[in-house]
Amino acid sequence: MKSLPFLAGRLQDIFKRPAHSIVFITEAKSFRLDTDRKGAPISELAIFDFGCDSVKRLAKTLPRLFEGRQPGRSVWLLFEGLDNEIISLSSVQVEGAGHDVLEQALTLEYEALGAVEGGQAAVAYRDVADEDGMRLFWIQAMPQSVLDDLDRLVKRHGAKLSGVLHPGALPLPLMTDGQPERWLRLEAWSKQLLLVWQTPEHGGRLQPFSAGDDWQQETETWLAEQEEPFDHTETLLNNRIELLPETGARWILNQPDQIVSWLSRWIIWLRQNKETALLRKKTKLNMDVVYMTASGGGALALCMLHAGVTWWLTQDYRAEADRLESLDKQLTQYTQESGKNQQEMDKIQQQIDRRAEIAKILPKANAALKQRWYGLMQTLAQATPEGVLIDGIVSQPDALHVTGISLRPDLPDLLASALNSRLQPLGWIVGMPDKTDLALLDQGGPWDFSLPINDVGTESL
Repeated sequence: MKSLPFLAGRLQDIFKRPAHSIVFITEAKSFRLDTDRKGAPISELAIFDFGCDSVKRLAKTLPRLFEGRQPGRSVWLLFEGLDNEIISLSSVQVEGAGHDVLEQALTLEYEALGAVEGGQAAVAYRDVADEDGMRLFWIQAMPQSVLDDLDRLVKRHGAKLSGVLHPGALPLPLMTDGQPERWLRLEAWSKQLLLVWQTPEHGGRLQPFSAGDDWQQETETWLAEQEEPFDHTETLLNNRIELLPETGARWILNQPDQIVSWLSRWIIWLRQNKETALLRKKTKLNMDVVYMTASGGGALALCMLHAGVTWWLTQDYRAEADRLESLDKQLTQYTQESGKNQQEMDKIQQQIDRRAEIAKILPKANAALKQRWYGLMQTLAQATPEGVLIDGIVSQPDALHVTGISLRPDLPDLLASALNSRLQPLGWIVGMPDKTDLALLDQGGPWDFSLPINDVGTESL
């Protein structure tokens, strides 16, 4: 019964909190606005005379904005220093691809650019154009480890990190009196210019320009190419005044009232549009897997996600097959010519042979990979003892990590022992769990734990 006053205090704290907190961080300053659940401000804009110049320092900057006043139950973080890029993929390859498959494909493309120093990247995207057989995506990215740190930090304050995103490209006009059909906004940020517009023919669109471009000339050229004028135009300036074409309205983010209005528009959009490009911790398991029902149905659902990755690989293989056919036609053409191209034909033949080998191996490898993952998930579902709640499976550079909560300190060890004996034949080695006493109960516990599972079996495939 000693826990009743504690729970009553926690409930009182929850109901006193704002519904939402939206935080805007630049290199020089930071801002925080608390709103009710409809997005209406319920307090004055909090302005802080410090900012953050690196995504790696966000986990140290964000807690300072919560000092003296707990954040709302839902927290959005707008960070101007968030890396963003335009990445293109073949329209043929992405046709029919679901959100998760596209996100993983774009993550691989982004990591290939070398923008993340070690580890994995967290990526969110917005589909912005389809040009000349290529789909263009505006992606926002940060190291997965930083996103995990931010998520844990916000949870320690009793809130949920609803998402991290770049403050640019709000898909709404800043005007609040009516909704024009054709509108355009020029957004000047520290290192780039964004053109955001919407028309009935094309929907919402986005055009970024890098810091080295002649923004005024690029913008004037782009405007001259538009077939019809816009009903409404506006400019959004952050911390610098740019020589840009004149627009019907101008917003400057050094005036508190305009910052409040702009952040309120963001809240309205984020509440109503769940598909917005947001960096947030992914839920690796559905509710069946979270509660570890013995049927293994949740494990099968997770395997469906893995099947989506396999679908992407198959699409990539088909694209390779098309290129192979093209190479084969080139080989026929070279054969009809003189022997001067013999060296080039040998190279083409090597590529054909290599792709033929891949064609034989890929189906068997995909089938084996799917079976191993299904075996892992099924065993995890069956071996989890009572008193243990699994809340995630995180892929890190060193191993998979199963995370969860345990009511007793010995249960994670029992789970590790049971998993290791069953998973070794499938090529998985289970390490000892890392446990932390959360000390929320009088008698101690519950215990937060992380259980490493090393994959040593893929080399045999």
